[in-house]
Amino acid sequence: MVFTEEYFQGEERDGFYVKPLMKRVWAAQLEILKVIEEICKKYQIKYFAYSGTLLGAVRHQGYIPWDDDMDIGMLRGDYDRFCQYARSELPEGWFLLETQPTMIRVMNSDTIRVDQEFLDQFYGCPYMMGVDIFCWDSVPQDRKTEQIVVNLFWGIAYLAVYWDEYKESEKCAWEEAREAGVKNIENMTGYHFDWNQPMKEQLAYLADRVMAMYWDEQCEEVSRTFILHERPDFRIPKSCLDKIIEVPFENTTIPIPEGYDLLLRLDYGDDYMTPMKDDFHSYPFFKNQVDALRERYKKRGEILPKCFAWEEM
Repeated sequence: MVFTEEYFQGEERDGFYVKPLMKRVWAAQLEILKVIEEICKKYQIKYFAYSGTLLGAVRHQGYIPWDDDMDIGMLRGDYDRFCQYARSELPEGWFLLETQPTMIRVMNSDTIRVDQEFLDQFYGCPYMMGVDIFCWDSVPQDRKTEQIVVNLFWGIAYLAVYWDEYKESEKCAWEEAREAGVKNIENMTGYHFDWNQPMKEQLAYLADRVMAMYWDEQCEEVSRTFILHERPDFRIPKSCLDKIIEVPFENTTIPIPEGYDLLLRLDYGDDYMTPMKDDFHSYPFFKNQVDALRERYKKRGEILPKCFAWEEM
């Protein structure tokens, strides 16, 4: 992948100033996507731009100016196969981060790196970067079955996500509640947890397997289960994802579903082509990494180089 030096200059897009460092972050993420694409082509795995990345591809032919991450989606069969092959196919030092059930992140490092080899590969970006992959699961055709499965998934996933999230003053109460929750799950599913192994990972695995149960069924709709629990309408015909097309994205192309319109209306409403700044998460997401690298330089009696800084740019 080739970027000109002009690409890394700051510029205003849709009234929003994109800093030079953000351009390098975008380029680093596109480099990660290139590796994902190589694995997908090798094993005939289908993926597509999703969420803000899909909206950016359609509306901006690249990143949404105020976006700082990259999201792609896969149907369950492709998602499971990618997880299987990626663990051995990813470059040395890369890894899969399982952030929550039915979602993984392909990471290019587990630490901030300022060695020249890393900086050359990732266009001068020293920070840990990743691409999020969201799994789209089949929705059971029987609505009663769907409600049971989704509620079971959410109960397990909630424990997995929040297993270690508690205030110190509430620690005892939460430990009792989560132990009771695990026992209830065992009673409902017949699944046996090993308390000598990390419970968070076991819960995440079980939640993921619950939603995989209906993949081989003749289901007509697919959804993201985390959203379906709160939005029963969050579903699209599986046929919307049948055909994938390539569209321009920054200085390359990215695959999107031919039925992208329905998917974007589901996520952003009918007026999705009208740019509106969204503060969904803290911008930039890597701000804590900038602070950590600044502290590292400070301990050596040095100042963080401007090319790695955020506020100064």
